[in-house]
Amino acid sequence: MATTNTVQQNFSTAVLACMDQLKPAGLKTFGERKTQEGGESITFYRYKGGKAKDGVPTMFDSSFSGDGPDFSKFVATIEYVSAQDKLSQAEMKKTKLNLKDPIVNRLTNAVLTKEDEKIIEKITESDAKLNKAGSATLDPTTLDAARTLLAEIRDCYVSAEMTPDGKKGVAIVMNREDYKRFSTSDAFIHGDYKDAITGGDGVLPLSMKGAEIFISQLVDSGTVYIIPSNSFGYAEWEGSVIPTAKFYETDGLRWHLQVVKSTGSVIIEPNFITKLSLKPTESARPASLMD
Repeated sequence: MATTNTVQQNFSTAVLACMDQLKPAGLKTFGERKTQEGGESITFYRYKGGKAKDGVPTMFDSSFSGDGPDFSKFVATIEYVSAQDKLSQAEMKKTKLNLKDPIVNRLTNAVLTKEDEKIIEKITESDAKLNKAGSATLDPTTLDAARTLLAEIRDCYVSAEMTPDGKKGVAIVMNREDYKRFSTSDAFIHGDYKDAITGGDGVLPLSMKGAEIFISQLVDSGTVYIIPSNSFGYAEWEGSVIPTAKFYETDGLRWHLQVVKSTGSVIIEPNFITKLSLKPTESARPASLMD
């Protein structure tokens, strides 16, 4: 019916506009990003090695096989992620499906958050290969913990490489409770590092010594990941965002809203990523506060 077509068009336009507005943000901006039209996977390439010699040797010598680098491939498998909801006909009549609509923003942000979660999952799966620092007894409220964290951030800056999209820096991923303990410790409030944590204007992520902070409940309390740019790959299909709005009379006169997107990630330099271990919090936050 005409109303369904109009709602579908408005919903699609709003979701795509919201995606476009938010796409520069998130953990994925720290990775090498690739987009292709189809296929089950996307491959990232790295060149290792490469040598230089004194003088100018001849390349006509039959024993010379070249000084070029080794060629490595890293494959990211593509899969769909989605967010969905149902609205009654009465609720839909009160809803403006535009860029400012909370339903559009909630569904879109849920998908974008899921993209970052998929990257974090790949990092946790590479645990055995990650650089390790800290310990389960390191109290994040102490000066020693602040020094250890900042030392590892600086070390990751050394490993950070410019992504093809022009991003160079370090991302920090931690649990909400650990962020609270770090950011309210005397070391960061009254001590030598009181100017280390900046930002937080509601738009830009908070930063610690220039490294962007991402809060994720996928990361257990007692674990902080410090990630240099270009150490992982993020992949998606061209035009993979599918916003759908359909009305079903047989489901209590309700609208089914759904946003689908493709995503894939692969860890390329796990030894450049640092897993910092801390003393975990004694109790977890209530589930209702984590949602």
